[in-house]
Amino acid sequence: MCKKLLFFLLSIVMVISFAGCNNKSPVDSISSIVTVTDSVSSVITQSPVTEQETSSNEASAKGTFDFDEALKNISLFGKDISLPCTFGELGGNYTLGTSYSFILDDDGVLKGDTLFLLYYKGEQIGDIILDDCMPDDEKSEKKIAVLHVSRRRVDNIDIPGIYIKGIGFDSTRNDIKDTFGVPSEENEMRLDYNGASENQFIRFKFSGKNKDTPDYIEIMIND
Repeated sequence: MCKKLLFFLLSIVMVISFAGCNNKSPVDSISSIVTVTDSVSSVITQSPVTEQETSSNEASAKGTFDFDEALKNISLFGKDISLPCTFGELGGNYTLGTSYSFILDDDGVLKGDTLFLLYYKGEQIGDIILDDCMPDDEKSEKKIAVLHVSRRRVDNIDIPGIYIKGIGFDSTRNDIKDTFGVPSEENEMRLDYNGASENQFIRFKFSGKNKDTPDYIEIMIND
């Protein structure tokens, strides 16, 4: 559940940090993130569960999508990677920026996973959560728990961004379904493909006027 909460807040960080024309400044404080959670959560809770979503869940449960296989077939800026892996295994072109920690223990002390802005050759491409990592920890040996890449950021870089089994930001909804099969959940804003647990999924998110190709690709990996 901690990862799921942190992953939800990650999406909010992406929205805030990418807002505005060419605005690359980080979020000023965690309080600014919390301010928008009510409006975002109200939109999410208003999305009804349709018959299509129910049937999609059943189809995914029958094994039409292989989560582990998908994680072994990822290309990130021209480099083939297999998740889970450590941050160091991504290579020297990747650096981390501003960090956000949201999980508190009983004494009010920050603990658990930390979200970092992710950069490729100095260009922000999205966000990353490192497993059991605090802001001041050594990062290279920490495993990637969540990878969240933005199409808007990737479009600023000449090298192709992220592909999962050949599916990337230039792929359509039909391309995604042809490759991965029936989604676990589907609506206008996203296609979800779940793994064996609630902490495993690949999500293609759609926003803006174009709802046919994804604007965000998110991978959440179980411990």
